[in-house]
Amino acid sequence: MKGEERVHTDLQLNQFGIVAINGGMLRHPHFEMMRMNIGRQLDKDQSFAIYRVDAPYKPITNHGVGKRMGGGKGSIKEYGTPVKAGRVIVEIGGKVMWEEVQPWLSSVASKLPFNALAVNPKMLENLRSGERRLLETNQNPISFEWLIRNNINDCQRQLSPYDKVWFGKFAYLDRHLNKKWQWVTKSRYVGKW
Repeated sequence: MKGEERVHTDLQLNQFGIVAINGGMLRHPHFEMMRMNIGRQLDKDQSFAIYRVDAPYKPITNHGVGKRMGGGKGSIKEYGTPVKAGRVIVEIGGKVMWEEVQPWLSSVASKLPFNALAVNPKMLENLRSGERRLLETNQNPISFEWLIRNNINDCQRQLSPYDKVWFGKFAYLDRHLNKKWQWVTKSRYVGKW
């Protein structure tokens, strides 16, 4: 779940979808919620949905409540699907318009276990171009990425391997750089107090 999605970031049907803003784990109840809410709203003769994430495959283990520590790895409790920031989760296609899809697609996105956004192709392109514009017009030459790449004050010795790959983004829950497009949407992650 750490890092940014590099492959499944575009809408294949070029219509509507839900995109993850930060990473998280989709479990079986979340798939059921999406299936029920989307299936209830779509007209099966004129529209359809494509799930762009795999079925739950990663085992989630735990020890029972009140058990003594130790004893090896716990038994499998359930399965989940890890989702990275920027991944398209579900796509809606067919003879539908954005005005009729947007309310219930936003409702489904708000019920997911991580921040997600209902998008159309124009919105997705505006988010990407806004982020590119902000990076290109930045006048400050010193950034966290520049500090790490140049190993200023031997900082690479103190950093984790994730910082060397993602430069402080999408890796830690208590950092404000955990959301995709956060500068464009002007949202900040409120860390643990």
